[in-house]
Amino acid sequence: MEKKSDWFKIDKVSIAHEDGRRSISPIFNDDFIARQVKMLRIKKHSILGNHYHDYRELFYILEGQAAYLLENIVTKEQQLLMLTKGDRLIIRPCIAHQAEMWEGTVTLEASEEPYISADHNDRKYNVIIRRNEDE
Repeated sequence: MEKKSDWFKIDKVSIAHEDGRRSISPIFNDDFIARQVKMLRIKKHSILGNHYHDYRELFYILEGQAAYLLENIVTKEQQLLMLTKGDRLIIRPCIAHQAEMWEGTVTLEASEEPYISADHNDRKYNVIIRRNEDE
């Protein structure tokens, strides 16, 4: 599955090489430069995020599932994306995001800037699902 717009890209990471000893799947390979990488292990069902950054972020689902609600802070356009094991999401700068993650989900997260603090890195933004007025 690949889905993209000018402000995000979601795709499935595939195996680049496999033999009797191992399989290799590149999480990023010349399409993202990380200055910080972290692993999240979700202990209980949680809503995370509600912010945006001035740089790109990458999310890769190792186990479990997550729902990402993205909002373009300029156009207010929204996308709801369901990610499962093996999915990779790259979010462009100034795209607000909220992640709903289920217990047991494990993700790798990378950013183009080092993490200093929430006050320094995160631009608070309340992402709320907007209903179509025709509904």
